[in-house]
Amino acid sequence: MKSFRKIGLLLVLVLVLAFSVGATRCRLKSDYYNLGVEIDAATVPSGANAIAGEVDLDSIMMIVTGETDEGTFTESVPLSQATFSQEAINMLNDVNGGKKSVPFEYLGYRSNLEIELLPNRKYTVRFEYGDNYAQSFEYQNVNVLTGVEEPVVNTDSFGRTFTGWDKDFTCITEDMATGNVVVVRAEYDLNKYSIEYVLNTEGAQINGTLPTEYTVEDEIDFELYGMA
Repeated sequence: MKSFRKIGLLLVLVLVLAFSVGATRCRLKSDYYNLGVEIDAATVPSGANAIAGEVDLDSIMMIVTGETDEGTFTESVPLSQATFSQEAINMLNDVNGGKKSVPFEYLGYRSNLEIELLPNRKYTVRFEYGDNYAQSFEYQNVNVLTGVEEPVVNTDSFGRTFTGWDKDFTCITEDMATGNVVVVRAEYDLNKYSIEYVLNTEGAQINGTLPTEYTVEDEIDFELYGMA
């Protein structure tokens, strides 16, 4: 009887072991194989959104494909979930910009982000206004290919009417700057004022034709007209 019991117990252990081994063969969803990763080109920034050092990795998407025991899958994953080496980070932060092939790794799969970064230029945008541009207002640390808002400033100028600014400041470009400063100057039209003459001396005479209007920039020598 004892030998039968041992055989029965051994059979139960074998069955339990076989069940346990069989249970571990099923892959979890997180276990990927035949993995593929590529960048969704439509999400790679360009223009003002691709300035060196300021690329938003949350907005760039990886298209991840692969298999599990449950079947094939395709997922869209932010590039911020990938791993970048220090060398790759330096490429993204290179202030000189340029075309870059930035390596990264995701779940052991290696790929590259192909991106053209704009130089990371910071400018001071100075608005000069008022009489002889003696007053000014500044925006600092303005990125290239970005713009600034028109400042609320007092552009009143004696004898002149403000008409606008001498350049477009909605998109700052390198050619607009001297050093790292972009100067935007106020423009004015000269106001014209009428002149009315009243001769209150009997027998007074005027030599020539008197001017009928003037601006604050005009100098009229009335001696030329015998009126000094």
